[in-house]
Amino acid sequence: MHYRIALAFAFCLSMILPLKASTVWYEEFDGPFPLKDWTYTPNTHGVVSIPIPGVLEYYLPASDPVGLAGESVAAWLDRSFTGTQWALTFSAAYDMAWGLGRQESFLIFFGDFLGSPIPVATASNHIRLFRDKDDPDPLRNSFAGSIMEEGGSFSSFNDYNIPDPNPYTFTVVRNNQQINIYRMVGDTRIAMLDYLFSDPLGDVQTVRITGANFAGTATAYYDYIHIDIVPEPSTLLLTVGGILAVALLLRRRVG
Repeated sequence: MHYRIALAFAFCLSMILPLKASTVWYEEFDGPFPLKDWTYTPNTHGVVSIPIPGVLEYYLPASDPVGLAGESVAAWLDRSFTGTQWALTFSAAYDMAWGLGRQESFLIFFGDFLGSPIPVATASNHIRLFRDKDDPDPLRNSFAGSIMEEGGSFSSFNDYNIPDPNPYTFTVVRNNQQINIYRMVGDTRIAMLDYLFSDPLGDVQTVRITGANFAGTATAYYDYIHIDIVPEPSTLLLTVGGILAVALLLRRRVG
């Protein structure tokens, strides 16, 4: 009888545990600005605010003079988290003038970069997702992304099939050294990019919201950022396997 109970318990765990994830943090931008747990670094360009509860606005005014308002002089907002098995989802809407020369950027640095200036691209392991310039030409109307490894190795995508109207939702999944990026359409994941890092990543990440502008205005409206720790499959298998082993021992004793 006991082994049947153990078998039933193992079966239930095998069904439930893979679906269960623990929350790292859910940011839905309900509080006043500056936000608790975030590090805000003002700069000569870019304005961050919460105009209404539930929306974080990152506004890039037209650069003056044109061409001198890249990310190095843009304000940024940072928050760190730890883990090597996680799924991060963010959703944002964008209002960008036509023409070339503006980016609203969402970055994930591997390491503690709270309040630190953006390093040279090849000097850090990071993920960059950004709404690119708008233009009547569809080839200049995109959502782009890249995964950069320290030293210069990288992989990138440029998604010209962006949905209209807003918002846009992306999920980044880390499984130790493996990174996968998906664009979400409803509950459907569309694979955009995957990359296997060779450089050890560690367990600290820094989320950064920023932008770059060389011409007209741009605004991003962030709805939320959700981060969940995804249970490691090997741990789940060991747990269920251990219960199954106990069940078999009990059955032998009964027999």
